[in-house]
Amino acid sequence: MARSSGRSLAGPQLYTGPTTVPPDEESARLAGAWPRARDKVAVVTPDAAPVFVVGAPRSGTTLLYRCLALHPDAAWISSFQARFPRAWGLAALNRVTRHTPRLTYAAWFGPRGDAAYRYGSPRPLRDRLWPQPAEGEPVFAACGIPATWTGGKVSDRQRRLPVLIARTCRAGGGAVFVGKRIGHNRRLLLLDALWPNARFVVLTRDGRAVTESLLRVDWWPEAELWWWRAGARPADWTAAGGAPRVAAARHWVAEVDAIAEGLRGIPPGRVWHLSYEDLVADPRTHLSAVARFAGLDPGEASWQRSLSAVDFRNRHRVAGDAGDPSRADVLAVLAPRLENLGYLP
Repeated sequence: MARSSGRSLAGPQLYTGPTTVPPDEESARLAGAWPRARDKVAVVTPDAAPVFVVGAPRSGTTLLYRCLALHPDAAWISSFQARFPRAWGLAALNRVTRHTPRLTYAAWFGPRGDAAYRYGSPRPLRDRLWPQPAEGEPVFAACGIPATWTGGKVSDRQRRLPVLIARTCRAGGGAVFVGKRIGHNRRLLLLDALWPNARFVVLTRDGRAVTESLLRVDWWPEAELWWWRAGARPADWTAAGGAPRVAAARHWVAEVDAIAEGLRGIPPGRVWHLSYEDLVADPRTHLSAVARFAGLDPGEASWQRSLSAVDFRNRHRVAGDAGDPSRADVLAVLAPRLENLGYLP
């Protein structure tokens, strides 16, 4: 099984004086209009080290992201800001989640604390009206961040992203920006170019479980098989004679490979590796380690209390169809990466 590794780094850089992008009066008024959850929270500069959670889809990245977002010193893109990507002031609404834990737990994790990611049925309206951590792709798209980046010159438009994220932090009252987006898997080097001190948490899950899980989520039929053909969908793969499970398996392999390729240009000291299996087996230990790596206080009392409301038991264990003739092909696709990650002897 893949094991956690990494080391803690210095905490976030806080605004203590002049910077190339000084806090503007509008954001200062906005930040002052809302009570700070913690007096020690300071204004964050555009180059303060953010933390990005990456991993293949269905690997537990949403669960980890939301757990980190519960920390009172964390800043994040909300579902409201994702709808209006340039309206960074909407992040001020995120502050209310620190003072209403019961409502926040129910909206983020469901009434039983076990639904960080929900599919098959829509969330109740009351939950959708509550500020929630979002992947926030429209925010990145608004700054010209492409789906894939393999190098080249960073544009002026793209350099606006750190400024926008810094303003989001100020409005939301957080010291450390935490983000999660599956699309980041193919643009890690661009994030590293924009934030040379960015930190990355890589969450990995057994590809066999991911394969079966992908086939069961409601969005999989619309997923793009970018590794095969631009714009292709699973139905196109099947129409071309491919087995559905093989497509899902190859999707996991492609995402894992994209992350590995992006990490080659990033110093290992800024990367933390964690397996989903270890996370759910001992959440307190591993979440505390990730928080420390991210520059968040792992012993913060309110955060520790918040985690006690989350049910980390894996309720989505799935077994493949024993009668599917493609099972051997699936294992052949997965085996090399499973061995590299420690899931096979």
